[in-house]
Amino acid sequence: LQAMRADVLEKLVSSANTSEDRTTWIKQFADTVSAASQTGDYPDGAVRLNDFAGKLSTVNPTQNDIAYVLFRALTAEHNQKMLDPKAEFEELQKVYLEDLQKFVGTYPESPDAAEAMIQIALSAEFSGEEKTAQQWYIKASKSFGETMAGQKAAGALERLNLVGQKFGLRSPTLDGRTFSSETYLGGPVIYHCWASWCEGCKAEMRALQELKSKYAKTKLQVVGINFDNQADLAKTYLRENRYDWIQLHDQGGLESELAVSYGILTLPFNVVVDKTGKVVKTGVHWTELDSIIEDLVK
Repeated sequence: LQAMRADVLEKLVSSANTSEDRTTWIKQFADTVSAASQTGDYPDGAVRLNDFAGKLSTVNPTQNDIAYVLFRALTAEHNQKMLDPKAEFEELQKVYLEDLQKFVGTYPESPDAAEAMIQIALSAEFSGEEKTAQQWYIKASKSFGETMAGQKAAGALERLNLVGQKFGLRSPTLDGRTFSSETYLGGPVIYHCWASWCEGCKAEMRALQELKSKYAKTKLQVVGINFDNQADLAKTYLRENRYDWIQLHDQGGLESELAVSYGILTLPFNVVVDKTGKVVKTGVHWTELDSIIEDLVK
């Protein structure tokens, strides 16, 4: 079925009368095949995308058309390899990052180059290579400042510079009030970014409940920041899983103003603030939280 869909879309690309229509069908082809490949519905999807990119020269594509297909082929191929039970994840990640850098070098003006830069920066962040991450975020924010990806990169730069600074957060709550971090001084605070679709987030919330009980006498507070696209999704989850801390929500999910301004690119994500309101650490893995809070309350 997926192969048949791809056949139809490929014919539509060939028969398009205008460059605008052609670009529309090219993107439709790339998105459809890439999605099917990554869900496992079309195991040959990555190969089909690369073959399609090779055929595009016959329909007079733009450079961005070609880049659009190749970026999705690259991503689909990587994700497909990661599903292999025998996959060597470190080696695959190394190859993926090399491929992303090659893509940026070949198609520096493609909108997908910004996404590639962010992926490279995120990987550097997770590896503790903060300077490398900053360099890529700077490049993305300068080259694509008007785009959502460029704005996210700028937000990520702001986030990396939060340590030692006051965490001046104001946001609407899930129940329609206004939250200010200024009201949470006097004890450490864990700001936990989550969404109902994020299974890792849910596991962390259970751990945070235990941590909050353990340090109850130290005035430890937890503040949830929900990034579901719709507030009702979070409300439904919290009705079934009650947690005794305030929940913030900004409409728009990971493209909301709050997510973009702080460069929240993946979930779960934690920020730890001390009793004076200064940021101690961002991007904290939940397994680190106990020792960090213990140091803060000594």
